[in-house]
Amino acid sequence: MLLGVFISIYIMTLVLQIIVPFIVRETIVFGVTVPDQNIKHPALANVKKRYAQIVGGTGVCF
Repeated sequence: MLLGVFISIYIMTLVLQIIVPFIVRETIVFGVTVPDQNIKHPALANVKKRYAQIVGGTGVCF
């Protein structure tokens, strides 16, 4: 029972860590304000995607 509670809390926390970069305002990326002309830059999308992959993969391994 207690293990189930810990696992469910861990999964909820992991999901939140993965989706936060995608649900915050577009002008804020990892706590840094990005100028409006650079919001749609492909490098930012790649960084967000790579972050989600690393956090998700590491979280699933643990």
